[in-house]
Amino acid sequence: MNRSREKVTEKSEKARKKFFEKANIYVKAIRSEQDLRDAAQKCTEEYFKVFGRWGLQPLLYMKGGKKNPRYLIDRDEVWVMYKPPLWQMGGRAQGDKGWQSAIKKLTSETKNLDAAKAKIMTSGEINNLQEWHGLCTGMKWLSSNQEVSDWGFVQRLDLETDGPVVIAKTWRAQSFIKLQMSEHIFGKAYMCLVHGRVENRIQYVKSRFASIADANTASAVMVRYDAENDPFYNQHYNVGRWQNRDVRQAETFFKPIAYYKKKDDGSEFSLVYVNILSGITHQVRITMQSVGHPLVSDDRYLPKAEAMSDIKWCPRNFLCEVRSDWFDMCGPHKDPERRPYTRVSVENPLPKLFQNILENTLTLTEKLDPTADLFQGCQYWALGDQELMNDYPKDRAYRSKVMRWGQRRGIHLDAMERLLMLKREDIEDIMRKYRPQSHPKEESWVCPYCMSMNTADKWGESNNECSKRLHDAKRSMCPGRRTNSADTTLPEGWRNYLGNPTIHMLTIVNRLWLDARRQIFSKRRPVWEKAPAEVEGDFATDAQIEALHARLIEDATSGGYGLQQEELCQVKGLENAKMPLRLPPDCPVRRVRLPARGTGSQWTYTLTGKERLRVAGEFSFNVTPLKGPVEVDADELPEKMVLSDEDLAQQKAAEACRLKAVISVGEQTSMKDDSRPEGLKKRVKAQESTGAKSDPPSKKQKTKESWKKLESTTNPGHFYYINAETGESRTDIPPGYEEGPPVWKRLESSSKPGNYYYHNQDTGESRVERPRGVKVLGEDQPPASKQSEERVWQRLPSKSKPGQFYYFHTKTGQTEVKPLRVQPPWQLLESKTVKGQWYYWNENTSESSEHPPNCAVPAAPNDVPSTARALATKMTTSATLPAGGTSQDALPKGWEKKVSSSHAGKIYYINTATQETRWTRPVWEKVQSSTHAGKHYYKNIITGETSWDDRVLKD
Repeated sequence: MNRSREKVTEKSEKARKKFFEKANIYVKAIRSEQDLRDAAQKCTEEYFKVFGRWGLQPLLYMKGGKKNPRYLIDRDEVWVMYKPPLWQMGGRAQGDKGWQSAIKKLTSETKNLDAAKAKIMTSGEINNLQEWHGLCTGMKWLSSNQEVSDWGFVQRLDLETDGPVVIAKTWRAQSFIKLQMSEHIFGKAYMCLVHGRVENRIQYVKSRFASIADANTASAVMVRYDAENDPFYNQHYNVGRWQNRDVRQAETFFKPIAYYKKKDDGSEFSLVYVNILSGITHQVRITMQSVGHPLVSDDRYLPKAEAMSDIKWCPRNFLCEVRSDWFDMCGPHKDPERRPYTRVSVENPLPKLFQNILENTLTLTEKLDPTADLFQGCQYWALGDQELMNDYPKDRAYRSKVMRWGQRRGIHLDAMERLLMLKREDIEDIMRKYRPQSHPKEESWVCPYCMSMNTADKWGESNNECSKRLHDAKRSMCPGRRTNSADTTLPEGWRNYLGNPTIHMLTIVNRLWLDARRQIFSKRRPVWEKAPAEVEGDFATDAQIEALHARLIEDATSGGYGLQQEELCQVKGLENAKMPLRLPPDCPVRRVRLPARGTGSQWTYTLTGKERLRVAGEFSFNVTPLKGPVEVDADELPEKMVLSDEDLAQQKAAEACRLKAVISVGEQTSMKDDSRPEGLKKRVKAQESTGAKSDPPSKKQKTKESWKKLESTTNPGHFYYINAETGESRTDIPPGYEEGPPVWKRLESSSKPGNYYYHNQDTGESRVERPRGVKVLGEDQPPASKQSEERVWQRLPSKSKPGQFYYFHTKTGQTEVKPLRVQPPWQLLESKTVKGQWYYWNENTSESSEHPPNCAVPAAPNDVPSTARALATKMTTSATLPAGGTSQDALPKGWEKKVSSSHAGKIYYINTATQETRWTRPVWEKVQSSTHAGKHYYKNIITGETSWDDRVLKD
């Protein structure tokens, strides 16, 4: 281990221990949910006393430190903006402190747009990127019919991180980009400088991280979700586990591409290239910290002394988003008939500040990847692609066979190349099972309500209801369904993006490609591994390089990001060159491969990071405020999602039969033994008392009672009206129809107090879920809060036996030592993290608590929990082992069993070496490891279980 790594690691460990000492004081004092929230805030304050430099932004006071955002791409329905450091993202649009109010205030105080921009840039403050965007584009483009959320922003970058961010102009563009993010089709790459020498290999790290307090605040701190790093890891309060805590899983690939030393003190650093899949808060920073290599000048994950030292030569987090790759379905497209989408691949080289640090402040000691650009990244955008090419090679004949299969089905190279990265057996399986999206048995479909993608569930069964939640206040389930009537009204601009064969194949094969990249690093690989040899073309001459260089400069200064291999024939001097064109190493032009492009695939020719920053470092489109929402066309529902006339007729007939059955309940029941639902009795009696006999049947007018409002069985949440006399049905409200009194009532369960169900007083039907689209009686009375319900049983710590607990009945004063018994839906479970501790879990509500529910009853004298019973059986079995086995009366080495002289008849145990005494029998023995010199582990002499953790001695 080198000195630089030891220094930072030691400081990090000291800071962590100091933080935990303070945090444990607050955690132990928690008695309620509010205590827990207060403790989280106090722990955050303690964290910043030993870590980071939060709130200190030296770059803000440097000349040229604050730069204005730039628009890199302006497409029909999407912008791509460069976010400089010191611009925060987030907040809300509405309210006194929202983006809208800030923009209105700024425009009222300035004469024109340039003056408003100048005021922001000279304010000497940290500003909001959404406010700048609203100022430049106006607010008239925000559609009221299908509003985009967060003003179209679909990703965030940290305050000090710079890079490209995508902004949608329309709801459908935002929906499609969010789909790519959730499916990890949207690719992102970062570069960072970290302390110490990162091992020279590609690493895949999958970890869970949690926020100490609210992850959406500016002071959010994420910690690794385990007992060693998270003070709230096993925290419970009196109503159960910390509910709704922000715990997220992060998947990260990273690879060091160069080692550096600091010129003045010899400290060692690594320049690292990173791919992320999940995209959680501070993902790159917390992942690198978790593996022992925090970022240079990190404002919250570096020990405070080190962070304050770093800002003297690096005034911001050394982190930059250098690449993003995604697909745009909205246009414009070069060939919309053949390829109605465009692949957008953006490169953003390291800024001038970072390039100067690498060239002037540090010294390059070793370049680990000879094909990498130290200011832009690796030659292959996606880490793992070269390894897949080596492990799963395909010859030209097989590639041609697969490509022909795709061409016959209209699937473009962008999806087929991703397919060819997989194992042959996986490729053959996909081709054998493939069905186009229009096939009736193909399970994928685009929701006609929220435009999200739905597929078969994990058991392969059809999913007829949308599985996504809406972005409303209640996060309610989307009401969209797979099959709909032909006259269903679709959202403005709805697009069936899965109807494109290439996009459809991408959604199928991308998950397998990601899994292959994860698995490829499950075993250690040689550091000298390179991509397999391929058929190469001509070696570029000086004249050809000069011509290509000039063409790429022209492309960069007009907003382009390189030329594809197939486009090189348009460059003067390369018309007859054999492709792929080879380039010398020291050249202002380089070639790279986009994600999931392997052997035989297209190369992309682009400028080096240093050259691109020189010629296009300040490029920006001149964006003018939009005068209104972007006009969009809409697709029609695909045939497989439209109900046929026969299906509709059957649906209506089924609904009519159900209605007749409801109405006939009162007619088929004897008046003497009337068991009709109470609501129906009242309605019949009301009709009789209002003079139903006054007019002959021939002269009666059709009243509201002739029409019934029913919920569709095939499209829950949608309603139609049916005439009980004529059988006529319609979806709009019939003339003269009046809504009758509510028939549904909300009732509390008598068998499960605190739980509620819904009862139909007309039909007698009961259900747990609330009926949609109707009024419900008793709903104005909010249900009793589970947290405010008085508990009669409490688990309390024993004062005479530290570490043990007993159960106390607050009404009767009864005490119980053994865990109380419960009936379903409650279960008594043993803690997986603290052995011998028990808690109660409700399988219906997922509520968990260390305190027994009110329905709990004392255990029988010989009754023990199932897991404890299994352990007792195991102990009994071990006691009867033959010679050479473990006796139940055996004790760990150094322990003796003695009779207490002060407590008659009681036994205690004493360690003859340490003089430690305890009432409970010790079962863990310290054993020297035979495979790890100088290390010890702990062995349970009864069960044989082993552990490295010395905390088992406290059990």
